[in-house]
Amino acid sequence: MTEEYHESNDAIESESETSDEEGDWEDWESGGENDEEEDEEPARSLFTDKVLRSPGAAMQHDSEQHGFDLRAFAIKHRLEEYDIFRCINWIRQQVRAGVTSPQLLLALEAEGGVPWRGNDDMLKPTLEDDALLFHDYEDVVATWR
Repeated sequence: MTEEYHESNDAIESESETSDEEGDWEDWESGGENDEEEDEEPARSLFTDKVLRSPGAAMQHDSEQHGFDLRAFAIKHRLEEYDIFRCINWIRQQVRAGVTSPQLLLALEAEGGVPWRGNDDMLKPTLEDDALLFHDYEDVVATWR
């Protein structure tokens, strides 16, 4: 470790402190080391009380464990972002009412997939601070536009 003497402020600063500060600045400029992960909030599955590390992880869990892929569903039915929010809230309401995931999936297919479309009541969050409602679905919407 080397030390530098700065006459302007009569301070001694070690090289390791300087490089740590520069590293912090570079992390801040680039948005941090794991910018996407840091911004992600834990999210609850649409079908159970299971909380996963991020909205993406919750959607993957729902796809693998419950047979419902929100992204693929939104693309298939050409859902805009607000319709995706309606879908999330509708599913959560149905689950809260005791409807199981297989019953929900059958209901979605029977009703053409979008029983909530245009229903602004479904824009009111069913789950307070629902991380799935804060997730950015622009990439999903852009797929079919």
